[in-house]
Amino acid sequence: KRRRGTIQEQSPKLWLCVPILLAVLSHPILAQSSIQRIQEALAATVTIEVNISEIEGSRGSGFVQSSDGVIVTAAHVVNGMKSGRVRFQNGREIKIDRIIAIDDDTDLAVIKVSGSNLPTIPVGDSDRILAGQDIHAIGAPLGLEFTVSEGIVSNPTRVMDGIRWIQITAPVSPGNSGGPVITLEGQVIGVVSFGRDHEDAQNLNFAAPINYVLETLSVSPESTSGPTPPSIFESPAIEEPNSEQDGELGGSYLSENWGFIAVLLMILISLPFIAKRVSNTDYWDV
Repeated sequence: KRRRGTIQEQSPKLWLCVPILLAVLSHPILAQSSIQRIQEALAATVTIEVNISEIEGSRGSGFVQSSDGVIVTAAHVVNGMKSGRVRFQNGREIKIDRIIAIDDDTDLAVIKVSGSNLPTIPVGDSDRILAGQDIHAIGAPLGLEFTVSEGIVSNPTRVMDGIRWIQITAPVSPGNSGGPVITLEGQVIGVVSFGRDHEDAQNLNFAAPINYVLETLSVSPESTSGPTPPSIFESPAIEEPNSEQDGELGGSYLSENWGFIAVLLMILISLPFIAKRVSNTDYWDV
């Protein structure tokens, strides 16, 4: 029989700890998932060294988009290249065969190396990123190869001279140029291009949106000849990803986010149980 006017003393309900337990369990799972994606991106990132003349050279970064050796980088890294090579995290080096496409306005280039079954980074959609979104930049700042720096998207649509750039806070330096900017889901949404070098500036860095090169990624390297062909970037307008690419990204989402999905399912499954117990509890009976 309920006694009115007094709050009944109750022993702690263990089931109330379920949400806390789920949160504690989910943290290492989600953290491990993010670290795994960074490791996969590192494996597909390359350091690029090119020879412009007998005494002049350039160094930058890039990432493998296609397992047959198609690599995206910054145009100023490979401009004027006579010869060059790329180096992977595992120490493997491959000679650069040729430049597939290059565009100075967007500071983007696509090069080709000989290879098969090379590690790749999935391409995201730079039209859907938001200010404040967490990102990582990978590259070789000042020659420190395969450096990972953390930051956020400061502004996803910073327009300068008619070209859209992604402003980021992730620290980058010379040598990062051409390296990937990836989301927590491990998808590349930008290519590091430049930073504002000013004594009063801090972390004012910019990346070219990956959507600028989506059309380029579908070009067959074998159909392009010559060391420096004309640019195939027709305009800086951003194109929507094709449906086939969206399908591939959607299909890989489950496998790449299994940890988060598992935790989410655990929480959803426990909600009816928690709701039932809350509705039946006499904690608040007076």
